[in-house]
Amino acid sequence: MAGRKPQLNGPTMTRIFDYLCNGDSMVTVARKIGINKGTIYRWIKGNDKLKEMVKEAREIQAGTYMDDLIEIADDDSNDLLTDPETGRQSPNAAAVARAKLKITTRKKLAGFYNPAAYSDQTKVDVTSNGESVSGFLGLQIIMPKEEEDVDQE
Repeated sequence: MAGRKPQLNGPTMTRIFDYLCNGDSMVTVARKIGINKGTIYRWIKGNDKLKEMVKEAREIQAGTYMDDLIEIADDDSNDLLTDPETGRQSPNAAAVARAKLKITTRKKLAGFYNPAAYSDQTKVDVTSNGESVSGFLGLQIIMPKEEEDVDQE
């Protein structure tokens, strides 16, 4: 039995915004609203207001992820396993690895969603012969060969 086609309206746009701001993935947002994530992406593509709301929500979401990093890093509740027979404790490598993955993922997404605030890359602006050459540290910037010709005269 086919249901009604979901409609985009103000309350739905607000729900999408709020869920993203709280750190939910688009898959989770779609599930909470009861639609397919592809529908949300089509709505975003076809609606400038929703597109701007999602852009703003992603920037806010980046801050949410950065807050999560502290919580995850400080949570040591699963770092040790206790043997029920001997009471000896040993490191829980799986829990530590999972926490590291969570931190790495959130940090990378925060930098992607709000690069001005959370990106690891430093932007460099260079001027050569009056023309601006922009790049990120780590990229090679090749200067024009004209300067070499001046030395030969």
